[in-house]
Amino acid sequence: MWKLELQRLADELRMPINVCHLPPGTSKWNRIEHRLFSFITANWRGKPLVSH
Repeated sequence: MWKLELQRLADELRMPINVCHLPPGTSKWNRIEHRLFSFITANWRGKPLVSH
């Protein structure tokens, strides 16, 4: 649905618009990594990590 609206906008502006989809797993927002780094950051608090 949004693709049709985007095409209408491009037609109205007389401007080409390209949409590129990222392959799965390449998004900047990875939920698993976010959870892991949120946990590390909350427990690290500026101290060097001594274990994995």
